[in-house]
Amino acid sequence: MLVSDVQFLAQLKIMDYSLLLGVHNVARGLEEERELEDEHSSSDDLLDGEDSNNKDSDVPMEIEEDDDEIEDQIYENGYTYFSDETLTDKEVYCFGLIDVLTKYNATKRAAHTAKTMKHGSGAEISTVRPESYAKRFLEFMSNAFV
Repeated sequence: MLVSDVQFLAQLKIMDYSLLLGVHNVARGLEEERELEDEHSSSDDLLDGEDSNNKDSDVPMEIEEDDDEIEDQIYENGYTYFSDETLTDKEVYCFGLIDVLTKYNATKRAAHTAKTMKHGSGAEISTVRPESYAKRFLEFMSNAFV
């Protein structure tokens, strides 16, 4: 999926994009969600002037979802992956391409030419053609995630 997206950006003459990686600890997320729900429900009880343990209340009790049900709601797609099942801390890894608005235009071509003249054609310079940027980006990603 990443390869096809990078190739698509190269065809559009887009460069200077980056990869953003997000790591979500499932257990910590569930704990924080429960804390927020507890804070919310206790503040509602104070506002209503009712005891939260009042069993005669006409308000139906909320059924808490099982952790497995919540986890099932998180789905795998091209940019979302789960940690290994054998690990004790379950994590979800999400990544995506960001900063995809830099076109390889006349300004970038001029910068590429100037840097090539200054540093030589074999030097690794930051302003490169989109095809070269895509190749360099994918090589770096394959080395970084091995």
